[in-house]
Amino acid sequence: MISEKTLVESCIKGNKKMQEQLYKIYKSKMFSICLRYATNTTDAEDMLQDGFMKAFSALKNFRFEGSFEGWLRRIFVASSVEFIRKAKIRRPLPLHEVPDHDYSISGLEKLQASEIIQLIQSLPDKYRIVFNLFELEGYSHKEISHFLEIPEGTSKSQLARAKRKLREALSQNLN
Repeated sequence: MISEKTLVESCIKGNKKMQEQLYKIYKSKMFSICLRYATNTTDAEDMLQDGFMKAFSALKNFRFEGSFEGWLRRIFVASSVEFIRKAKIRRPLPLHEVPDHDYSISGLEKLQASEIIQLIQSLPDKYRIVFNLFELEGYSHKEISHFLEIPEGTSKSQLARAKRKLREALSQNLN
């Protein structure tokens, strides 16, 4: 088995076999990220292709400090958000503040992963992006507000609304 460092260095040098190998190793994990941001499989496939094109272009910037997969994930998250922004979102509309409550989502353990992905994909773009960035990627509201160029309060209210919509969808699916 070839080391990750050798694989990345070979890809930087333009070795097509190694680029194909890197793609095969990470395509499933990166596709799952794209699926969380996309509303359909076709868009997710486009996001995957865009993400790999950006990753291969940026490989020379990887410093071998920390996880390569983490570095790659950040590229795919940013690329997916950019894809949505270019396709649909010009500027998210600010929403009024929603009071802080416990918006825990129960019932997820009863669903298959594909059903959970479908529920997330059914969210409006602005809610889905904030939900994914906060809940699945671990970004703070401050980071999200900077990343999406929206007020921090908008990030919080969009997350609350996303969770509310998911709870409603869950209750319908579980009944």
